Amino acid sequence: MAAPRERRPRTYLTIDYDSKDWAKRHGARWDKVRKRWYVLGEVSEMLLPYVDGSLAPKEVPEEERQKQKAKALAMAARPKKSLREPPQGDAQADFFVPGVWDVAAKDNRGIMDVAVFRLSKKHARANEVMLHELPDGHVRVTSGPDGMASIWDYDIVLMGVSHLTEAMNRFRAGQGEKPGRVFRPHVSEILKFGRQADGGRQYEAVEASLRRLKQTTIEIVRRGRGRGWRPIRVTESAGLISDYKAVSHEDTGRVASVEIELPKWLYEAVVEA
Repeated sequence: MAAPRERRPRTYLTIDYDSKDWAKRHGARWDKVRKRWYVLGEVSEMLLPYVDGSLAPKEVPEEERQKQKAKALAMAARPKKSLREPPQGDAQADFFVPGVWDVAAKDNRGIMDVAVFRLSKKHARANEVMLHELPDGHVRVTSGPDGMASIWDYDIVLMGVSHLTEAMNRFRAGQGEKPGRVFRPHVSEILKFGRQADGGRQYEAVEASLRRLKQTTIEIVRRGRGRGWRPIRVTESAGLISDYKAVSHEDTGRVASVEIELPKWLYEAVVEA
């Protein structure tokens, strides 16, 4: 007689409405009886910040839990495929064009240690400011008139980092050219990467996402010591993306392709890593 299979334990999660689709993509399930989200067995690193508060350490402040959420959202699965070889040309190509669907940032490359986007899908938070205190300064996230970049908008940034990381790995291995800051994914690739439906409204949403990413700026203030241990203050500011271009069909209003330029600070963080 075969031994009974060991039942995997359930770990319940606290998932808000706006994050449910994201949580489902990372293994969360819905308990119809208890009306709560849960995972079976080991909790993935992506979902650890969402473990039910009754099971989480009491001493962890809410601000720290939000930072942990931001780090988890900035991580993604290791890529399963490689990019096709870039076209032959100059030592540094003007564009690098991704050709795969399911690719994400590798290893533990966190883009920021704080949330640089809004978690709520309902509240646009137009012309607002989020301030995150750091041990040696602070990070100020400012939104524009179209609202602050959301967690879903941020998927586009992760996609850019993913493609750039993979392209740099190929370059270092002598299998391709050094990528530039601009890449041109197909809109359907963006939708697939974000696990969104390929519908007309989603195409329109891509343009709105690009506007919010362009308008959301990050100001980082650091305090330290200069020559002779003289106190100094360094302030830097940049957007989540530098520029973008969207090409649409006028008869349908759908976006046919997009061109995105990654900000200098993000490009250098990947290329010089």
